[in-house]
Amino acid sequence: MVLGADTVTCVLPCSINHGGCSHSCQNVGDASTICTCPRDLILSPGKKRCVTPCSLGNGGCSNTCQNSNVGTAICKCPAELVLASDNKNCVPPCSINNGGCSYICTDLMNGTVRCSCPTTFLLGADKMTCDTDVNECLENPCAANATCTNSPGSFSCVCHCGFHGNGFTCIAEEPTDETSMSCGCRLRLEVDGLTPGPVLFDLPTLYYGAANTWIKESDGKFYNILDKHPTFQQNSFGNRSSPNLWSAHIYKRTEKCLILYQKCSRDCEKLARLTLREQTLSTNVTSSSGFGKTIQKSMGQIMCERSNDFLPPPGKRIVVYYHPGHQYGNEISTFVFHFRLCCSTLSLADIGHVTLWNKKCDPGINFPQLIVQWSALLPLGTKR
Repeated sequence: MVLGADTVTCVLPCSINHGGCSHSCQNVGDASTICTCPRDLILSPGKKRCVTPCSLGNGGCSNTCQNSNVGTAICKCPAELVLASDNKNCVPPCSINNGGCSYICTDLMNGTVRCSCPTTFLLGADKMTCDTDVNECLENPCAANATCTNSPGSFSCVCHCGFHGNGFTCIAEEPTDETSMSCGCRLRLEVDGLTPGPVLFDLPTLYYGAANTWIKESDGKFYNILDKHPTFQQNSFGNRSSPNLWSAHIYKRTEKCLILYQKCSRDCEKLARLTLREQTLSTNVTSSSGFGKTIQKSMGQIMCERSNDFLPPPGKRIVVYYHPGHQYGNEISTFVFHFRLCCSTLSLADIGHVTLWNKKCDPGINFPQLIVQWSALLPLGTKR
């Protein structure tokens, strides 16, 4: 109880000025009151007045506040924003869990999002997940002489074997490329021991690319080996053939050198056999006459002249030597022909030292007969 306005009578607190409450007043004990509000209002911080929820700090809302009929504040957002998890603050939709998008989220003006993917992926059926890889190879991004390989989120271009470049630009390989490797081939006379005999004939130098093999002729020009010898890749002699050991993707020098030694040995034998037309020295080749002109001579005659030696019957065999690399040096023998080279020599007073090839290694043939035989080997119309 509290003292009334007449200062004489004790009265209930709520009976005096409604206990200071703007709405309902409830007596508590003898001298206290509790103010209460209608269902749609709440007490102000002073605990006396009843106010709408939105009148206190905008109901805690970051944007629009709406009073409910149960004394709570309902926060509202502009069309382009959404309520955060606290139900108070308005934020862009993409700020909440990336809008549900697995990759790129774009806020729209109506409060929704649009999910999109990197150029290497496609949007899935749920319009939120980028779960389908784009096959960039379908657009043919690589060079015409390259292979395109698709991978998740990317792709790669690799030039075909026989071409080099970054895959977007591929240039046909040439024998003069830095990556090409050479192989020298020679025919030498067989001698006793391991020392190579005299050089009888220099075969064209072989040059290897990743997919092509060239020969460099005496005129300094390069020719594809198949243009000169169409059956070169198919020719295999005995059990000496081997699979293609060259690879455009082998770059370690030690590995390339090993491959070169294997190919050089095999191909020098092939080239020698094709040049000698399988077991004959009668093949005519162009040779210098010594007077600034050229003349057709048989391989046997050229070899006898280069050996500059008397090789009586049964003569000596011809050995194929090879040397990987641009310089001749420690050449290695790879094959020995079964036929033999026989040469006869004669010193003439007016001519000097003359060497002629004894085609059949005939021990009974005389020098005049050799001259007739040599002349018979020349093609018709050849100037002697």
